[in-house]
Amino acid sequence: MENNEVNSTRNKDSEEKKSEPGKRCALMFCNKTNDDGVSLHRFPKDERIRRQWISFVRQKRDPKTWKPGSGHICSDHFTPDDYTNYGLKLAGFATKLVLKTDAIPSRQVTPTPEQLDSARGVKRKDPSSSETSEVASFVEYSTTPKRPSRALAKLTASRVCTIF
Repeated sequence: MENNEVNSTRNKDSEEKKSEPGKRCALMFCNKTNDDGVSLHRFPKDERIRRQWISFVRQKRDPKTWKPGSGHICSDHFTPDDYTNYGLKLAGFATKLVLKTDAIPSRQVTPTPEQLDSARGVKRKDPSSSETSEVASFVEYSTTPKRPSRALAKLTASRVCTIF
């Protein structure tokens, strides 16, 4: 019983952490946290590099929904060459990835179709819903088959005549 209580408390804690601002990746369609197995990196203090990080985030993110320089960028947006200890981390000798001072994020996230639709405000219809399948089957059987247009029939006939 005690293990179940501890697990439920941990799940509640992780849900609360995900809802806290500043604890997730700032890039559009990413939203990863430390719980997702990525490292989160703060914006650098060097103004030149900081501007490049901000322009990287602004490539896809609406400026109205993000305060420049706030939040973090996760390790998914950096290449292995951007880290000083990437090999050590892979070998298990390091627990934390350390960015080089001049590292600039370069990998954008490819959004899923659902994420794109939610960003555009489009609602997709569920093809497995029973109402649409019943309506489609009714329409399929209730309509009479269309005959080809006369213009198409004449064109086809003229092609057949010219071949012989």
